[in-house]
Amino acid sequence: MITLPTPVLVATRPVDMRRGHDSLAALAREYTERRVLAGALFVFFNRRVDRMKALWWDGSGYVLLYKRIERGFFRMPQPLCVGALSLEIDTSEFLAILQGVPNVRRGRKKHR
Repeated sequence: MITLPTPVLVATRPVDMRRGHDSLAALAREYTERRVLAGALFVFFNRRVDRMKALWWDGSGYVLLYKRIERGFFRMPQPLCVGALSLEIDTSEFLAILQGVPNVRRGRKKHR
């Protein structure tokens, strides 16, 4: 069980959702300067921001959470500095993301 407050770190670059536990753990180590086994929750989004994976070490193994939103996209937080590979958010922000309340799809408006 994930205990709160747990640090939540979000990768700012899109990730291929075919990646598994070990590959995401390697990215977490690369994108942050934290140990993956330290108990932080690492969150990754795909390019379209309609899929999300979260990786967490529970003390005995990796837990991988995967969510696909059917319409719209997740509200991905924006980094404070340009070029940052990750950013830390609070657990309430993560829970809001996890609820998956869709935003209106970005892009061109349909003309009638």
